[in-house]
Amino acid sequence: MLLNFPPDRRGFVCDSDAESALISHQCISKMLSVNYVDNATVTALDAYMDIFTADSKNDTRNLKVYPAYTVEIELPKSEKVNVFAVSEFVEAGERVNGFALEAVDDRGNTELLYSGESIGFYRAVRIKEGKYKRLKFTVISALAKPLLMNFGIHYFEDYVLQSIDLKSNDGANIVKSIE
Repeated sequence: MLLNFPPDRRGFVCDSDAESALISHQCISKMLSVNYVDNATVTALDAYMDIFTADSKNDTRNLKVYPAYTVEIELPKSEKVNVFAVSEFVEAGERVNGFALEAVDDRGNTELLYSGESIGFYRAVRIKEGKYKRLKFTVISALAKPLLMNFGIHYFEDYVLQSIDLKSNDGANIVKSIE
């Protein structure tokens, strides 16, 4: 995320920009707090080598890396979602330059929810809101064999801004109301 906060003459970020950054952080944290993939079955449909655990200097969570062009995610039950996230194992280079996310119904029919170009370290995108049980992520174009990881399926409530209780590090209220 590019924040583009210009510093003042003292080298500080102005208070309103700092408040905006804190609000953004809380919104993103709330959105990412529930990841439906945590209880899902993730299957590499065309793995070209074994799935391995990432040994990443940027991430210490021991994430699984899926060396595949197509990954299917099946949730235990249909969930209302509108955000999808994915990462590449960037230590091996950014490889993906075209991808698609589709919903798969019980008969195997697909509906395109999102298509994009790059992924990189982390890519989270709004998708068509709906209740989905199976999603299929496909790399359409890549500079080299893709290494996918850190899948996320989330629901972001647009009214979340109204419910944030923004506090500073010392516990004082920063913003009384957010509109």
